[in-house]
Amino acid sequence: IAAGLLINDSVARLMNHSPLTIHEKDDYKTRLEKIKRLPHGLRYLPVLNDAGNVLDVVSENALMTLPNVAIIMAGGLGSRLKSLTQSLPKPMLRVGDKPILQLIIEQFRRAGVSRFILSVNYRADVIREYFKDGSEFEVQIEYLHETERLGTAGGLSLLPQVPTEPVFVMNGDVLTDLDPHDLLRHHRETRSAATVCVREHQFEIPYGVVRTREGWVQSIEEKPNMTYSINAGIYLLEPECVRLVPQGRFFDMTSLLELVLKGGLALGAYPLQGYWIDIGNLEDFQRAFHEYRDPLAASKPRVSLSFDSAPQATT
Repeated sequence: IAAGLLINDSVARLMNHSPLTIHEKDDYKTRLEKIKRLPHGLRYLPVLNDAGNVLDVVSENALMTLPNVAIIMAGGLGSRLKSLTQSLPKPMLRVGDKPILQLIIEQFRRAGVSRFILSVNYRADVIREYFKDGSEFEVQIEYLHETERLGTAGGLSLLPQVPTEPVFVMNGDVLTDLDPHDLLRHHRETRSAATVCVREHQFEIPYGVVRTREGWVQSIEEKPNMTYSINAGIYLLEPECVRLVPQGRFFDMTSLLELVLKGGLALGAYPLQGYWIDIGNLEDFQRAFHEYRDPLAASKPRVSLSFDSAPQATT
């Protein structure tokens, strides 16, 4: 009426024929980009399926929040980094000007995860003293204290109660640019009970490979490149998988994934395409220190790299 139309005019004269919408299969980054394109003051978008039906309405605040818990396994000894981990647990070694564990927490916090559970053992006091309840980092942090080493999955048996949503589980010595939203999307689309992040790894055999059959040579290949998918140390587990972890004994994630397969549950693989490094030894730590760039600290001072003690801040 304000535009001068009559009450019986077609609504098509007023409607927006090209609305900005979100598709249910859009990943996190696409959704956020679309929300940021909204005119000032508008922060809601409809979520549509292939048929154009409205499934949901999302806001920027809702988009930035995930109900999932991130459990970080931070109880290892770091024995292969002994010169650096005599007084510090490996996840507290600094890359740039922050501990590895802080970089992981901030990465998940940027994706909307606000609740973290740290499974600790070796030098747990250092981790607790640094992070406390997480309020300084704008998150909530709880602790599972392993009185003895329980492996890469055994700490899950210490949970006071199993979460109702899929849980992120990650080793505390991995740096990556993983998008947790995209991992969650993939997990849901494949309807997996558990999803393991995998990384393509290539290596060259430094010899000629001879393939034989019944004593006869079938082929000879000089120094071939072999490609494998390796476990990247990051997982998404449905509650039913968490319940498979035996109580209070050493249990690795590999054993848990084998139970998932034996139980006939769907085990999905999510390929990591971007940055990833597992800090297993001194060489890996050196590489991470010089390669990794914290997106929140681009303008901050770097840190001197020392192998006599933990890296110290410098100007």
